[in-house]
Amino acid sequence: MRQSYTPFYSTEKPEKLVLSLVGKDRVGIVRDFSKFLTNNGGNVEESRMSRLGGEFAMIILVSLKNTNADQFTKVLQNSFPGFHIHSSITEESVTERPFNSKPYDIWVEGPDTTGIVAAVTDTLANYDIAIEALETETVAAPFAGYTSFHMNLKVDISDDSIQKVKKSLEEVEAKFGLEIDLEEEKPDV
Repeated sequence: MRQSYTPFYSTEKPEKLVLSLVGKDRVGIVRDFSKFLTNNGGNVEESRMSRLGGEFAMIILVSLKNTNADQFTKVLQNSFPGFHIHSSITEESVTERPFNSKPYDIWVEGPDTTGIVAAVTDTLANYDIAIEALETETVAAPFAGYTSFHMNLKVDISDDSIQKVKKSLEEVEAKFGLEIDLEEEKPDV
C-alpha cells in the first residue's frame, strides 16, 4: 500500500505583506517582533529598521503561510500597543533593470540645508530614475561650525543619460555647497 506524502511546508503561495511599525524605542523590539512573526506563521523577506530620534521604525516585507493578513495585522496591533502599525498586501514583483542601465551609488555630503533631498531627487526624477534605496543622516561637525548632512542613494542610470545626470548633479552640488559622488556599483565577486 502506498503512503501519501505530506510536505512539511505549505504548497500554497504565501501572502506578501508590507508592514510599517513605529513606536517609542526600547530594548527588545526586534526580538519581540521576530518571535511574534515566527509564532504567527510569518517570515521576514526584507526589512529596514532604524532608530529615528526617540522612535524605532521598522519597514518589513513578510510572507505569511496559512495565515490571514487582516487577522495577522489585528493580532499584531494588539501585541504592540503604542505602536503605529500600517499593513498592505503586495504582489511579489521582480523589478528589472531598465535596458542599457547600470546600478549606481550616489553619495552626498555637505552642510545641512533645507532642500537638498528635494533637489537631488528632483534631478533624478527628471531623468526617469527610480530610487531603489535612500538613507540620510545629520552629524555634528563641531570643527566645521555646522551640522553635516549625509545621503546615500541606490539607483539605476542608463548609459544614455549618465553624462546629463552628472552635469545636473554638479549644479545641485554648486547650489548647496555639497560634495556629490556618483559611483557605478561593482558586481559582487
